[in-house]
Amino acid sequence: MLALALFGLNIVGAILLGLGLLVTIPVTIIAGTYAYRVTVGGRVA
Repeated sequence: MLALALFGLNIVGAILLGLGLLVTIPVTIIAGTYAYRVTVGGRVA
């Protein structure tokens, strides 16, 4: 579900002439990393 939500977010960023991707791609990376660390029980700073 998270991947679909982030994909949708990136689509919206691309629709905004690509400038939105400057915001949505870092948010996608951070959200994915956070979800992975929570899932495997790793340290979340």
